[in-house]
Amino acid sequence: MYKRGILILFLSTMLSFWGGGLEIEICLVICGLVFYRFSVSLLYYGITFHLPDLSGERHLNFFLGAVVEVISYVLAYIILSRFGRRLPMASFLLTSGVICIVVGVISAVLGTDEYGIGKNLLL
Repeated sequence: MYKRGILILFLSTMLSFWGGGLEIEICLVICGLVFYRFSVSLLYYGITFHLPDLSGERHLNFFLGAVVEVISYVLAYIILSRFGRRLPMASFLLTSGVICIVVGVISAVLGTDEYGIGKNLLL
């Protein structure tokens, strides 16, 4: 068996596309993984970088964020060892997406939407 990295898999898929033998399933999986990685990274770094900007003391907010992150690592280990990866990943992404939309709509209705996200959702 050959061990291939994601780059070699991607390049071989693209080469087979140009050669006429495109494996559409592999291409869809790669596109899904790229979208998944982008959305998770965007959510994680968005939350992490804005923790000190919350109301309250800056260092306390950062400490509480670190405590929540350690607890989430322990819970992630327990959940992933019990249910696998597919069901928790889908449910967590769906939950975080719904929460983001709800927060945007609530902030637009209350008039505290500084970035104009909720206003665009309501249009």
